[in-house]
Amino acid sequence: MRSVKIKVFGTPEIWVDGIKIELPFKKAEGIVYFMAVEKKTTRDSLVNLFWCDVQDDIAKKNLRNAFYMIRKAMGIDLFSMPNRTYVEITCELIIETDFALFQGNDLNAFQGEFLEGFIVKDAENFDVWSVQTREQTKERYTNQLYELIQQSDDERLVKEYCKRILIYDEFDEAIYRRLMRIYLNQGRLNKAIELYKVLEKVLKEALGI
Repeated sequence: MRSVKIKVFGTPEIWVDGIKIELPFKKAEGIVYFMAVEKKTTRDSLVNLFWCDVQDDIAKKNLRNAFYMIRKAMGIDLFSMPNRTYVEITCELIIETDFALFQGNDLNAFQGEFLEGFIVKDAENFDVWSVQTREQTKERYTNQLYELIQQSDDERLVKEYCKRILIYDEFDEAIYRRLMRIYLNQGRLNKAIELYKVLEKVLKEALGI
């Protein structure tokens, strides 16, 4: 059976049988990432996501062309279309996605923000979906890290969780304070002071205080 891997956290990527796939158009690539997350949708929804400002018959033709380009580039039928309305991931395929791993509470699957740096021109609705999903997944990630911090008595692990949170929320003063306490408990006063200065600089630059 063909091996398909789709990465949506950090820089997105598509792999088939260990070979990285490059799609010729961003909208076709965006359809793959959208379907990797949503699994099933309608043709009209895809048209609305990527060609909302295009005449309907032209938009539907563009969608058909995108399906063709995806099939040609990947060498597989990634999607099945049980009728003229719905599009879904082909059930016979085993597709590994970091999004599914993350939904299963594997925090290590979160290797960067959702579709980081991936931009599709003239696809405002896709952009809205991307931003919403990015914020939702980031919030879930940090919330789960907070839970792990509260549950753990291992300062080494707590320190690692705190550092992960600060990557995506550099204004979280509570996390800075927690890290500074850990450094003080370890007798690393200079490290605690250094971290305080980092927080002070971040707040001054962002908030003008």
